[in-house]
Amino acid sequence: MELTTMIAVALVVLAVIAAIYSRVTGGSSAKAEKVLPPQVPGPVARWYDTALKWAQNYDLPWQVVLAQIWQESTGDPNIVGANSDYGLMQVTPGAVTDLKREGYQVPDDWKFNPESNIQVGTAYLHLMRSQSGKLADALGKSKVDALEAYNEGFTGGSRDYGPDDYTNSVLDKARIIGYSA
Repeated sequence: MELTTMIAVALVVLAVIAAIYSRVTGGSSAKAEKVLPPQVPGPVARWYDTALKWAQNYDLPWQVVLAQIWQESTGDPNIVGANSDYGLMQVTPGAVTDLKREGYQVPDDWKFNPESNIQVGTAYLHLMRSQSGKLADALGKSKVDALEAYNEGFTGGSRDYGPDDYTNSVLDKARIIGYSA
């Protein structure tokens, strides 16, 4: 067999393998992004699938959700913060109250069940994003940062809710993961 024929056969075989892979994975480009940079700690990277699932559910960038897990808990699902913040996304009872008031479903095991904690934390970020206009109006501001509102709590109080160290840190981590906005 000639070299050109062997190359042509090899290319056909590779095309068939690629087509089968695409069919098996549903052609999902999101799954292809699972190769995370080495800077992402293993305890954070292990939550990729769950972060992706809930980010897609709430139409949020999965990189930002994974970066919040990195920022909030460094991937430890059992962490308890000084302000009664629980789990991977350091969700507070106040956030749960806000979510329930707005009609979100909150699983009873939201504190330490990783799946539930990511679901609730991502729902809360979604709520902060959707409510940021109302909060801006209440504060007489033109814009409110949803990540800062997530971090500070949605109180409508005297906080400025502008980009701060928390927001910048989460976004820096999200960019390491591959986020660009």
